[in-house]
Amino acid sequence: MPATIYLHWAATPYSWVRSVLYHTIIGGDGTLHRLHAYSIDLPAHTWRRNGNAVALSCACMGGRPDPWTLPPTEVQLDAMCREAAEIARSCGWREAESPSSA
Repeated sequence: MPATIYLHWAATPYSWVRSVLYHTIIGGDGTLHRLHAYSIDLPAHTWRRNGNAVALSCACMGGRPDPWTLPPTEVQLDAMCREAAEIARSCGWREAESPSSA
C-alpha cells in the first residue's frame, strides 16, 4: 500500500506517453495510460521520495518557450483526481476527522 500519491506534470506535449518515471500518464484527452503497477517503486519521479509512492502525471506544460501554451486540460485534471481517489480508496484510505469533530 503506497504511503503517498504524487501528482506531476511531465513538461511534454499532450500526446507524450513514454516514461519510466511515472506509474500512469494522463493524455491531453484524459486517457489514462497505466504504464507500471502501483505496487512497484519507480526510480526517479520525486527526488528522494520514490519508495512506497505512486506517481501520476499529466502530459502537458511542454510549450516552448512558454509552458503555459500547453496547460493541463480540464479532462486531464478530472482524470487525475479520479485516479488518485481510486488509488486512495483501494488502499483503504479514509477521510480524516478534523480535530474539532472528535
